[in-house]
Amino acid sequence: MLRFLANLVSNEALLTDDPSSFSVLGFPSNKRKWAAQWKDPETKHCFLSGWEGLSRNERISKHNPPVTCRGVIVDLDCAPVELNFSKGYEPSFTSRSFSGGYHLHYLFENPLHLGNVSGLASKFMETLETKLALPALPGYDRNAFRNPSQYYEVGREWAGAGKPLDDSLVHAWFMCASKKFRFQDSGEAAVPIDKVRKYLSEKYPNKWPGGWESFDVGARGVRFWDDDGDSFSVIVRETGLTCFTSDRGFIPWRDEELLGAKEVNLYQETALTDPAKDIWFDGKNYWKPNSRGQWVCRNETQIKEDLHCMGLSNRSPEGGGASPVSRSAMHIRDDKQLKVISMFYTPPGVRHPNNPAEGVELNIGNVSALTPAPSFGEWGERFPRLQEFFEEFFFKEPRERFLAHLAHAYRCGVNEDPQRGLGCIIAGPVGNGKTFTANQICGRLLGGGVDASPYLVDGDNFNSNLVTNPVWTLDDVANKASWSEHSRFSKKFKRALANDDLPCRAMYQAPIMVRWTGRIYMTANDDYESLNALPRTDINIKDKLLILKANDVIIDPWITNEELEEELPHLGAWLLDYAHEPSYLGGRFGVRPWVDPELEKKILEVGPKAPGDEVLAAFRKGLTEPFVGLCSDLYDKIVIDNSTAASKIFKKPQQLGWHLKDRLDARDAGYSKKRTRDGQVYTIQPLEDETTDADADEDDAPF
Repeated sequence: MLRFLANLVSNEALLTDDPSSFSVLGFPSNKRKWAAQWKDPETKHCFLSGWEGLSRNERISKHNPPVTCRGVIVDLDCAPVELNFSKGYEPSFTSRSFSGGYHLHYLFENPLHLGNVSGLASKFMETLETKLALPALPGYDRNAFRNPSQYYEVGREWAGAGKPLDDSLVHAWFMCASKKFRFQDSGEAAVPIDKVRKYLSEKYPNKWPGGWESFDVGARGVRFWDDDGDSFSVIVRETGLTCFTSDRGFIPWRDEELLGAKEVNLYQETALTDPAKDIWFDGKNYWKPNSRGQWVCRNETQIKEDLHCMGLSNRSPEGGGASPVSRSAMHIRDDKQLKVISMFYTPPGVRHPNNPAEGVELNIGNVSALTPAPSFGEWGERFPRLQEFFEEFFFKEPRERFLAHLAHAYRCGVNEDPQRGLGCIIAGPVGNGKTFTANQICGRLLGGGVDASPYLVDGDNFNSNLVTNPVWTLDDVANKASWSEHSRFSKKFKRALANDDLPCRAMYQAPIMVRWTGRIYMTANDDYESLNALPRTDINIKDKLLILKANDVIIDPWITNEELEEELPHLGAWLLDYAHEPSYLGGRFGVRPWVDPELEKKILEVGPKAPGDEVLAAFRKGLTEPFVGLCSDLYDKIVIDNSTAASKIFKKPQQLGWHLKDRLDARDAGYSKKRTRDGQVYTIQPLEDETTDADADEDDAPF
């Protein structure tokens, strides 16, 4: 039987078991006339639909959604054509439409009850469309078929045996559609299936086919609460049971025949921890995985919104008290604290250290090093272009030191064992491949690089994009205008290398401390002005640096991106296998620090403290005995009594005091201090003439 309307303005859905009895031999020749006739409330005709609404005797509409399907009708807008169908997939009837096309009527053996679940009817129609291969039929009207509120004029020339589609076929198709449908969107409470299984197995022992241990989300079975239910018409969902032989279609867990409202309500009251199972607190912010599995940071307001979206109420219970959302947030703060880290070459997620005293950690890094080639060869055997480049780019010692440094960093990535490493500074001629080395070779081999100059040099505190990258690059950094600015850059550079944790801050969010174990590669030209931009080497940073001098490189043609992509895995395999010079390895950072002697001399000559050193050196050379006094006394001697040039460098005693502190921090033997009742008393030793006997001998040398 199918539902029908007497005219297109009627709201009453009637039943008929013989639609063909309403067919007519012809239609008015004028389209407007029959359109007006069909919309006339006095018209008694037949407009068919296979769907029934929630209110069965009313037409399908926005306010009366489809819940039961007795069959479906397919509209083909085509000229007369011979239609062939596969066995078992034939329509129950065919008829000719008023426009001259065809209607295919597929009746079901028994009504299929979907229940009042928004969107499920549309998902079922999409599945039917595929299973019946409707898009392959001539003139198929997809929009009409997918619209359950569509009613079809009964047409004429009805033909067919009236055989319905087998229940087993329809049920299988509905099963397929329901697997793709998210039933939790129905608004009903989702209860963990293990809790449902335990409760129902006690309430209905031996009633689930195959045993209750097979009762799981997606499983198919019988109406176990009904003694007469023997057909496999039940599908288990997170929020209840889909039953397409029941008038209701969908039965939620709170139904008394299943768990009942009391049991579901009890679960909801005690389930505050379930929505919070993947949410953690770092002392300031909350962390949770998003829909793509990426860990994201949330503040208090945002996490409460998320908990509410997960099903927890934000309303206070009757009689007062905190809402479930607030109580769940408190549970997270009290019982789920951790420390956020950004560890490279380690899967992201929550880590539980073997030592409980270390506490739980959340790794937000998701970086892996380039996979090495499966086999290795001799130096340059399978990476000839990179071999050619490196042998021109570095002399032997700096090249071997650089490759040892790169091998240590690469091994950390491949072995998923992140460790700290030296900062690497490369200085050389303009356009010789320094940036290519840092960004393309090191960056790609180690898993990705990012420009760190906004954070380290320019003072930008929003560095959340940096801590997720294993390589920071600094390319041709401009010299800072003042000594204090350069000191700030140098100390920030040192902190990134030496400290276990770095402050990480995203836009509009509070800073957090994260662990960073990457590498910094800085490149600069080898002229005096460019070298002046390098970090100060007098602040206990030399033991954390590898400073290398690069040569001019003449390679024609230059290494292409395709060649680099081909050769880098082989370079990686060689780095892992090669026995690097033992004297270059070891120490706190895995590789010994080293500064190219020629570059070190230049750096000392042009450093931002050099003018101040010259003033103090000139003062010390004029001493015949040690100077002892306060900083203000020294300021009077050097600036007021002595030098106009000194007054431009040390504009106030405090600046002179900072310079003296740097000398003491550098453990310069010419300076010492002692705290007295009057303040800090400095002792400055005379500076002897640096001319040596060797220098004197040079004047007498014959060449």
